[in-house]
Amino acid sequence: MRFSYKAVDGSGFSQTGVLDAESESDAVSQLYVKGIIPVELKVKQAGPVSVGSQKASIKHIEVIALIREMATLLASGVGLSEAFSTLQEATLHPRLNAMLGQLSASVHGGEGFASALKKTELKLPEYVHALAKAGEATGDLAGALTRSAEQLEFDERMRGEAREALIYPSILILTGIGAIIFIFSFVVPRFAGILSGRNVDLPLLSTWVLHTGIFVNSHWILIILSLVFSGMAIVFFGRDIRVRVAMASALM
Repeated sequence: MRFSYKAVDGSGFSQTGVLDAESESDAVSQLYVKGIIPVELKVKQAGPVSVGSQKASIKHIEVIALIREMATLLASGVGLSEAFSTLQEATLHPRLNAMLGQLSASVHGGEGFASALKKTELKLPEYVHALAKAGEATGDLAGALTRSAEQLEFDERMRGEAREALIYPSILILTGIGAIIFIFSFVVPRFAGILSGRNVDLPLLSTWVLHTGIFVNSHWILIILSLVFSGMAIVFFGRDIRVRVAMASALM
């Protein structure tokens, strides 16, 4: 069972958080072991979650927002345990909420924040883990997470600008490909029909264009299937980072 609690530590400061226990008495015992006195203890009810929401992927922008919110909470003086509890209550994404629970349980179990963060399914760049580890070592975890959030936001902004910059040339390329396909599929075969049976001495380039158009018109199903399988192969092998790096190097 999962319990949410409000408690007071030895210095009189209020603490809130979430813990897993077999019963209410077990939860109280865990709090006393940690040296805090429980004031309020409630069973945390899990709301209904659909199958689709369980499988919903976590967007990169949601991860960035999570890091930024955690940095803001820690910078304002909120403890790590209370920050986890606050973020869990504010997060509606079921998978993200579960990861926060996993992160909270690992930290409460004595594991370092950076180490626990690396074990989650959050897809974060390596520099985020390095900054988190350095922040723990120097006692400035809030500053480390703030710098991580700033760099993540910068990376996301650069990706957005790159996508926007590629829209216009992509439209031009696709339009050009469509025009070429139309010419070879419909226009060239008509000229081939007009010129068939006539003793016309055509330039080499014109002869090549006519024969290519006739081939495309006669084997268009095979060509479409080849393009579909080629696209599927590119998507499949493109998942491998080594393949993507090799393709990028070749294009450069």
